[in-house]
Amino acid sequence: MKLRAPWALAVTLVLMAGCGPKPAEVTIQGSDGTTVTSKSDNSGNVTMQSNGPQGQTNVSSSNGNVTATTTDAKGNTTTAAVGNQVDLSQLGVKLYPGSTPKQGTSVKADSPDGSSMAVVLDSTDDPTKVTDFYKSDLKPENTLTTPTGAVLSGKLDAGRQFVITVTKEDKGCSIGISVIKKNK
Repeated sequence: MKLRAPWALAVTLVLMAGCGPKPAEVTIQGSDGTTVTSKSDNSGNVTMQSNGPQGQTNVSSSNGNVTATTTDAKGNTTTAAVGNQVDLSQLGVKLYPGSTPKQGTSVKADSPDGSSMAVVLDSTDDPTKVTDFYKSDLKPENTLTTPTGAVLSGKLDAGRQFVITVTKEDKGCSIGISVIKKNK
């Protein structure tokens, strides 16, 4: 997309978000024929759609969740979701007992090349206890331990790979879990 002022869309979205409960719609057309339309509704939800020679993009934001889907000119589609709508049961890795997901940190993406999921959890337990849990449960191929936490990585079933980071926080630790699967 070749918009002369790409920042115009960002400014428009910010202004629309500040419109409060009033619905708004703005459409911008680029010199290459690409159109970008942004809408907000009475609840403050925002959607953006872009159509042009390079493909199509749809982004929606609702209740702290964001979903984006892009389709290129060849028809390849990539989808990403961020927020509470991500189904963590599909992660394939146990969530540490008693941990809670940090708000807005759950991510899922699917593309022709593969898929990935990630989440960040908070735990009140010591990083060593959390690291020992994942070492026992997943039998990682690689473990790097530092004074403030650890990084574990290895393979799951069905060709999926994982990386887990455990980082000491003021009260407990933060646990980052990423799972990636490449399509053959």
